[in-house]
Amino acid sequence: MRLTALSAALVVSFGIRTPALSQSLPTFTWTGFYAGLNAGANFHGNDNTRRFFDLNQGYFVHHRKYGFSGGSQLGYSFQINGLVLGVETDIQSAFLRKSDGFFQSVFIPGAPGTPEIPGTPGTPAIPAIAGIPGTPGTPGTPARCTGPGGFVFPGITTAAQCAAISENTAVFTPATPATPGTPAVPGIPSTLGTPGTPGTPGTPGTPAVTTAYAQRFSATLSWFGTARGRFGIAPIPNLLLYLTGGFAYGEAQLRYGLMTTTATQGIGTTTTVFPILRSSKMLSGYTVGFGTEYALTEQCACTIKAEYLWIDLGKKTLSRGFSPAPGVLLPAAQADFATHVVRLGVNFYFSGPP
Repeated sequence: MRLTALSAALVVSFGIRTPALSQSLPTFTWTGFYAGLNAGANFHGNDNTRRFFDLNQGYFVHHRKYGFSGGSQLGYSFQINGLVLGVETDIQSAFLRKSDGFFQSVFIPGAPGTPEIPGTPGTPAIPAIAGIPGTPGTPGTPARCTGPGGFVFPGITTAAQCAAISENTAVFTPATPATPGTPAVPGIPSTLGTPGTPGTPGTPGTPAVTTAYAQRFSATLSWFGTARGRFGIAPIPNLLLYLTGGFAYGEAQLRYGLMTTTATQGIGTTTTVFPILRSSKMLSGYTVGFGTEYALTEQCACTIKAEYLWIDLGKKTLSRGFSPAPGVLLPAAQADFATHVVRLGVNFYFSGPP
């Protein structure tokens, strides 16, 4: 071939010496200690839910179970032909958060007031009836002794006197008695009315009251680590396919809060926020997964890897169910810590090629 001939010519002309064809390049071995760095994403769904059982009860859920994680790993592998066994531990900074809430409200209707009782009216007064006045009598006429020529002899009261004084020439008119008048009829006096009876005032009712109880909690996983075994095969010298699994652990920051809001009809609203409870809990669980690792060159101790892990650190109870008031039951609040982890990493093998 032309390329082979050209190569031979170059070797002859420049005096280049080549090793014997039987001498092969060193191959990569997976045996040895290694350390490295990794970074990736952790996720387990994102749920925003609001559900209402009725007008007075419901809950909301907000899960933010995704984010980034990163850290370092340290391990040891031992290769037997195409079989690679090893152990690895890693520590990761992560953000995995879950926040939930629940609310329940109680409506207490106000009691109606008692209506006013009206009073009884009084009786009116009876007016007086006027009396009937009497009629006056007619006066009587005195006795008269009238002589000739119309002369009236004074002081004559009897016919004998009149005859004696006039020698029977005068005319005697006897006196007529007076006629008495009719007496007056007295009137009827007025009668006073009776006063009314006052009514009884009504009693005001009690206002309606609505009290809402809302609890909210959040749990954040700030870091986690694993201690795992690795079982793999090397189909070609610088490629490793492996399964992994083992112990997982981490620390969670827990927060729990309760708030009550009381609305009184016609008065206003009062809100009471109870102190937020904070605590830190250590978590433990398990992890399983798989991955692949590839040596960049057969002479270099550097590798790149891609790995998937399922990590389950169990559940923690933030609050047990309790009843803050009659007719109200707040459920228990729990947080679970489980996540998928997908990450890339680099390793440096201290043993290097043989």
